[in-house]
Amino acid sequence: MSINSTSEGGLMTSLPGTAVVERYGEGLAAGTSFKGVVICLTPLVVMLAGVFMAPDALASPLDEFKARYEDGTFLAHEPDYAALYSRSTDRTIEIAHAQQFDGRIDAWYYTGMLLDGQPYEQRGVMSLYIEDDKVVREEHAVIESAAGVDLAMAGQAADIGTTAAALGIGFAEGNPAVAGLIGTPVGIVAAIGLKLGAVQYANSRGLAECVTTRSLLGSMGWGAGAWNVGMVAAGPVAAVVLGITSVYVAWNRIAADSPARCITAVDTRG
Repeated sequence: MSINSTSEGGLMTSLPGTAVVERYGEGLAAGTSFKGVVICLTPLVVMLAGVFMAPDALASPLDEFKARYEDGTFLAHEPDYAALYSRSTDRTIEIAHAQQFDGRIDAWYYTGMLLDGQPYEQRGVMSLYIEDDKVVREEHAVIESAAGVDLAMAGQAADIGTTAAALGIGFAEGNPAVAGLIGTPVGIVAAIGLKLGAVQYANSRGLAECVTTRSLLGSMGWGAGAWNVGMVAAGPVAAVVLGITSVYVAWNRIAADSPARCITAVDTRG
């Protein structure tokens, strides 16, 4: 699983209607004076104007990206894009589940084209970084499949579970910082919350940062769990071998699994 990153002023798109807008308002009591009605309605009108304009503000740069991608001018100076444009025709792209954050848009994409004269399609996720209403950097990852279990979260759970089991049969926590934290019931709850919460926090970051953070947290969790098992079963040498091997294997598996979890909306395309 690789994360691709490119930069330029441009943008990424959302299909019409994918933005969720909440509307607020309240009724007026009978007998309210005309002046009172005007005073009450003025902020409501201003708010609704902003609500109805917001999707257009998002769609405009996204539509610009869509048009430039399909006509072959978006990031055309980048080698990867230049190669794609030279080898393909009839490009189309659809964007779904667009979510706007502070300075970033996350979305799923589907693109189809004739590549070297043959039909080709690709599905994936993307993060688009925006400054001054323009995309200055984009990250994307192709989605092939995702594991049924969140491997990053499972790695943290493996660390927690094997640590509890080892402590229960008389072993001591080897990390002084963790040992001090789990010395009380409150500390144990806090440690569990921090470990699991860290993965959830990673899910709120941009695509590349999210994948890297999830891979780090999850692989360290699996490594710590394997270390615990090796230490209990056969001693320090087995713990080192199992721990290092587990970190390596888990990192690659979690990196491949994470993009679909970083862009959290579910792609409903068949």
